[in-house]
Amino acid sequence: MLNVLHFGWAFLVQYVTGLILERWSAKDGHCPSIAYQTAFSINVLLQLAALVWFIAPRIKELNWKSQIALKRKSTDQSR
Repeated sequence: MLNVLHFGWAFLVQYVTGLILERWSAKDGHCPSIAYQTAFSINVLLQLAALVWFIAPRIKELNWKSQIALKRKSTDQSR
């Protein structure tokens, strides 16, 4: 099932990239460089958003653990 999802998302990303490239008219069979820069920039932004979504819970967990450690440290010093 996971393989099907990977292939499906890869198809979708390539299809959307093609739609973005079609927004510019081709000259001599090629789209202008700004079309490629725009399409690939959108892909990079989506990947960065996914990375943040993947890392955010771990950062939150580390922050939570560090707060617990600080509380323990302060209570140990007060004894």
